[in-house]
Amino acid sequence: MAKQTIDLDVDVTLPQVPVKIGGEERHLCFDMASVARVESLTGLNLFNEILQAPSASATAALLYASLLRWQPDLKLEQVMGWVTLKNRFLIIEAVREAWIESTPEPEAASEGEAVTQAQP
Repeated sequence: MAKQTIDLDVDVTLPQVPVKIGGEERHLCFDMASVARVESLTGLNLFNEILQAPSASATAALLYASLLRWQPDLKLEQVMGWVTLKNRFLIIEAVREAWIESTPEPEAASEGEAVTQAQP
């Protein structure tokens, strides 16, 4: 049986979920480079964290990762200062929206193939 080529090219247009935080409008989205950078920095598995009720540190890490694409000079400590008890759940909601928007739509599966996509 001949092996089928797996097409890894996807639409590279990244979404921009607008939020106002830290005194200005910013845009959230996730890319693998930002996720890997924050995972390396924090030791957290962001794929696991987005699927559960994130702790305060995980909420800040997810927010940080979602901001890095458009603002690469931000520091984690700066973003941590923006997470409060009053806005934590709004941040989680916005981060999850950005996560979903950053995840490509599954294509129709060929006969006999299953396509799965984890979403919070």
